Amino acid sequence: MSKKSILLGFSIFLMIGLCATISAVKAHTPGGMNLSYNSNTEVLSVTITHNVSNNNTHYIITVVVEVNGSTIISEAYTNQPTKGTFTYLYTNVTANKGATIYVKTTCNQVGFVEDTLTVGDGITTTNGENGEIPGYLGIWIIIGFSLTAVLTQVRKKIKGD
Repeated sequence: MSKKSILLGFSIFLMIGLCATISAVKAHTPGGMNLSYNSNTEVLSVTITHNVSNNNTHYIITVVVEVNGSTIISEAYTNQPTKGTFTYLYTNVTANKGATIYVKTTCNQVGFVEDTLTVGDGITTTNGENGEIPGYLGIWIIIGFSLTAVLTQVRKKIKGD
């Protein structure tokens, strides 16, 4: 094999490795949230799906609960109970029929998920929407510039031989 072929092969291998590594380590937002409120017991159940490999380093850091626009709970956490789906129960959440309960959970690395529930009689439940931060434009710009620089250097080396 020629020196040019080896250099080109190594450069392509390096670029593929860089792209694979960046994609594998990027953080992700919580997957979803379900709310359930029992108006008889005044208990709010917040079920969160946030799949992580290590729940001590990548976790839901805050849960904020508002009733009719007023913050009544703001909890900070240092880990999450499981590596997947888990439920936090909040007691003494007073909300009359027709009240709006808003919950926002935030990941310690990136993103959030939020949901709103309108209180009815008995038990009221709803499914959350993902409040994902759109894209990783900054990472892809850095990768693009890095790949351009590497390819420019490879081209110079090949032409120089």
